[in-house]
Amino acid sequence: AGDGKTHYIKQMLKDRPDSVTIAVNEAFNPITAIQKLNTLPSDVQGCGIFFNFTLLPSGIEQVCYEQLMEVIGWFFFDLFILGYVEDPDTGYSFRVPGGLGW
Repeated sequence: AGDGKTHYIKQMLKDRPDSVTIAVNEAFNPITAIQKLNTLPSDVQGCGIFFNFTLLPSGIEQVCYEQLMEVIGWFFFDLFILGYVEDPDTGYSFRVPGGLGW
């Protein structure tokens, strides 16, 4: 059992209506993550984003694992380093609002 970090974070985010939770697991989908990020208001500071990382199941095939890690890797690099993430297949995108930082 854990020490309650996820519970604590979820309780903190309850008090922030301008927050989203994005699950990062074997079902991670950049389009869904971008859509959730786009629900945040662009003119409000103090929004909360909770990336809930969970362990991958041990039975996942190596090829699937490597593909998933590549998708997750480019998503977070683009988001945190470039401040902009886009799904090349659909064109969905999210940009960190100007003047706001991490």
